[in-house]
Amino acid sequence: MLNDVILGKIDLEQLLLRKSTSILFQAGRSPISVPTSIHFEDEFSRRCSIMEIETQDAFGLLYRIARVISRHGHNIEVVMINTEGHRVLDVFYLTYGGHKLTQEMEDALKADLAEVVKPPS
Repeated sequence: MLNDVILGKIDLEQLLLRKSTSILFQAGRSPISVPTSIHFEDEFSRRCSIMEIETQDAFGLLYRIARVISRHGHNIEVVMINTEGHRVLDVFYLTYGGHKLTQEMEDALKADLAEVVKPPS
């Protein structure tokens, strides 16, 4: 299946959607709710903007986050993934054209990410 996704024979978006809306997947969802927080830190690194995302774990979450970052044209220099139970705390070191993101870029990215990390209703 992975080869078919890489070769474009299978649409990954549709595959993830089918999986996340299946009856078996819905039955296994956690009753625990983790609030979402997206925070940028621009002083720690001289070269990268650091983005921290804390939210509830979900199937395909990292994929959805990476797609939004890519759609904005940002590069992921380093990523640290941390999942504890149903809570995710991921840290991304991001650049745009080899430089830190501007405040406007951070705001736009944060708004779009807030939409994709929302737990399905």
